Amino acid sequence: GELGLRAAGDVDLLVKKADVVRAVAAGTRCGLVPPEYEMPLPWLRWTHFHTKLAPTGDWACEVEIHWALHHRSLGLTVSQDELWQRARPVKVGSATARTLDPLDRFLHVATHLDSHALKPLGHHWPALRDALLAEPRAAVRLKWYVDVALLCERLSVTVESAEMAARILDWNAAPAMRRVLGIAADL
Repeated sequence: GELGLRAAGDVDLLVKKADVVRAVAAGTRCGLVPPEYEMPLPWLRWTHFHTKLAPTGDWACEVEIHWALHHRSLGLTVSQDELWQRARPVKVGSATARTLDPLDRFLHVATHLDSHALKPLGHHWPALRDALLAEPRAAVRLKWYVDVALLCERLSVTVESAEMAARILDWNAAPAMRRVLGIAADL
């Protein structure tokens, strides 16, 4: 709908691991630099799954360059090659980029929410809701729950439940999806 209704704090780009150095160099040429606290890129590529680039002025937002969707410690088993094969072309200005397949996007948003909120805080919705409302700069945003609910609603009319279940199993995301969908249903 209206883009202004859903504020974004940063832009996430998924690139192939072999293209990370080139992507960071391109960002640097555009005025995006690693924040002072950021670990060196070789260390991050070995231990993490993304690096941050911050704007040198107030004209842009932070960019995260990902070479994987999630940290391997989460135990999610989605194949990066399969993500690339299912990705869909999208126009960004005059350039063509790729975006995640809608079902992969849904699973990514849900597992991202789960990794930030539900494991550390548990799945008790009233306590989590109270924590979100008490701290406006909490690590978890209520808009993430709304994103999950909206994506689930949209997919329910375009994706068969058997296909969704198979993809959840392919990602090894069943525990995360139980937690996230339980709360999304309450919304």
